[in-house]
Amino acid sequence: MNPIRATVLFLAVCLMSVVPTSAQTVQSIPFDSPRWDIEGDDHSLVLYKGKEALRLQGAAAWLEDVAFETGTFEFDMAFPAERGFQGVRWQVQDRANFEEFYFRSHLSDMPDANQYNPVLGGYAAWQLYFGPEYSVPLHYDGEWKHVRIVVDEAGGEIYVDSVEPVLRFVKKGDFDAGGFGVYASRLNVAYFANFAFRPGTETLRGEPVAFAETEPGTVTRWDTAGPWGEAWEGAGAYEFSSEGLDWVSLEAEEKGITNLARTITGAERTHAAARVTIDAEKAGWKSVLFGYSDRVTVYLNGRQLYRGDNTWTSRDYRYLGTIGLFDEIPLWLEEGENELVFVVTEAFGGFGVMARFPDTDGLGFADGVVHR
Repeated sequence: MNPIRATVLFLAVCLMSVVPTSAQTVQSIPFDSPRWDIEGDDHSLVLYKGKEALRLQGAAAWLEDVAFETGTFEFDMAFPAERGFQGVRWQVQDRANFEEFYFRSHLSDMPDANQYNPVLGGYAAWQLYFGPEYSVPLHYDGEWKHVRIVVDEAGGEIYVDSVEPVLRFVKKGDFDAGGFGVYASRLNVAYFANFAFRPGTETLRGEPVAFAETEPGTVTRWDTAGPWGEAWEGAGAYEFSSEGLDWVSLEAEEKGITNLARTITGAERTHAAARVTIDAEKAGWKSVLFGYSDRVTVYLNGRQLYRGDNTWTSRDYRYLGTIGLFDEIPLWLEEGENELVFVVTEAFGGFGVMARFPDTDGLGFADGVVHR
């Protein structure tokens, strides 16, 4: 038997035997199949370390004539342990909306050697969803690795040269069934071989993801407006008026992180507003802790209080710009209703906001807006 076909048959047996699923047909799609739509300048079919492989650099391959929602898919992957980003995409709705897991090939054995990352409206979210719930240390040595990803309705598990999951994640994309994609950035080359998948109902094996408890005073629901384009004249203005805007409720996620990309209808729209209304029993000082990605202008009752820039590499070449409650400003609240607005601008890596009131005594909020 042809050794390549024998390998594909072996992978199909693995798919059917390692994880219990409903009976479905394994589909093996060689990378020389015309079903793959390959884009980019540097791609070719090669023989690499004994495997017929698709070589990508600054390129991507898309398999869009399938409808994968839950099940298992797997492939072999190899890349030099040099600076680069390469990975796989699934539940591809279009080329701006999909689930993703990628490898940071230059960060072998580091806590952020890889990352689960949903892409919404063309916006990645690695600055929002980071840490041990989304990444795991793995060793990279340039050799072939076998990657298997098991997906259920709520999330999934990642296997890399392992019989037990190395990472379990909670689904963030909220996508329907869709296609697949593999890619490599321009910084490094990656090789892909032996792609196969099987839709079905899966049972995850690892421990469920346990997020830290939400702290009291955290904003858990925002009114949001926008998004607006890059040339929006309100960005950075000294005054902000909410009159005439259509406000839509948006729930925060773990730690109070709110992904504003969920409001996006076009990737060119880079500004959005997030509002919380505060009812103060009496006039006086309070404070708010907040985080944002990537730039923000903060307004209280229409007047600018703060402007900040948290963009990737904005402070030094290693600066990541991940979101967190790293800033605090005092608020002089008037008796009665007060409007606190964060106008956020996205540049790269995450479109988000979060806030917490360390002292809520004497403050009122609509039901569900602040965690008590």
